[in-house]
Amino acid sequence: MHVRSAYEVLTWPRFGRNATASAWLFIVTERGAKSLDWYTVWAAKKTKRSFPEWEWTGSGFRGKPEDSPCFGESDDFGDVGPMVAFVSKCQSRAAR
Repeated sequence: MHVRSAYEVLTWPRFGRNATASAWLFIVTERGAKSLDWYTVWAAKKTKRSFPEWEWTGSGFRGKPEDSPCFGESDDFGDVGPMVAFVSKCQSRAAR
């Protein structure tokens, strides 16, 4: 086994910008891969829009039942798999 850097270092995205960063730690063996840990940070511009979030269930990605409002910043963590925040949906309509 060869491990170089066991952990990712995430810095918070600049406030007022739309950005998401995720780190996912898993181990791969001859029997498959196992998720050990994950961490996601996101920031979104304040608009009247909302964005979808999806999370890994162990067998695939599943959308959360409600979208999240576009404002501020947040983080999330766990052991099954990462959450993905599609904050690009927070762009104002004029920016499209």
